[in-house]
Amino acid sequence: MSLEEKIQSKLQEASLAGSVCINVDDTQIAVDTDGKKLDDPSSADCTLSLDKETLSGIVDGSIDPMNAYFSGSLKIQGDMSIAMSLSSVLKQ
Repeated sequence: MSLEEKIQSKLQEASLAGSVCINVDDTQIAVDTDGKKLDDPSSADCTLSLDKETLSGIVDGSIDPMNAYFSGSLKIQGDMSIAMSLSSVLKQ
């Protein structure tokens, strides 16, 4: 299973407070609050943009999401509280 497929699966199982779009290099993963694929990723409540290496590090715990954000490796647009809740979802 690819990293993107793992993330998609984790997001589908999570109970999110809003819709999320994660832009990883050239891939876009977008889900609504029920974990279903979001038809229009640009309408997401929170959008994260990062490279595959950073996402992989966040998932395996070797990169702290807050450090990634403050270093510029992770960019967040929209509802910051949703982004913060994603940290625990992605580490599961």
